Amino acid sequence: MSDYSKAVLIEGDCPVEYVDLEVFVASPLPAGARLLRRTKRRTPAVAASSLEELLLRFGAKGAAHTYWELAPTHQGLARAGLVVVNVRARDDRAAAEGMLDEIARIRSDDAVRTAVLGRFAHRTKVTAVVADLSDPGDSGTKKALARIKRALARGGRP
Repeated sequence: MSDYSKAVLIEGDCPVEYVDLEVFVASPLPAGARLLRRTKRRTPAVAASSLEELLLRFGAKGAAHTYWELAPTHQGLARAGLVVVNVRARDDRAAAEGMLDEIARIRSDDAVRTAVLGRFAHRTKVTAVVADLSDPGDSGTKKALARIKRALARGGRP
């Protein structure tokens, strides 16, 4: 496809591994909901060679470890280079702006980045904006479009 087109837009899950810019358009979370949350997962402290040894050594539960996870509705957001929190009403704007710090934290906080993206994930900052995509004059919409244009002009390099 790269020989025939300058840009290809794919809606939904990305079927290819390497893309110049992955964009995630998110809805604001409901009041009181968090994008990042700490949860506990039960895992054994050491690897066992068999399920029986695991159950004998740790019982059915195992040791509890705390880790970070994204809200289930926003799972694809972690890999995106551009995140647009689309607000359709004025009431959504405060919740959307509150999400920007959490989006930035995915790449800047080592514990969060490791839990959400994996141990060897990159620290490249994410462009995150609050925008009303139905309004072409909205400053967030303009910033998102400018980021997309830069990615197309440079072949995706930040």
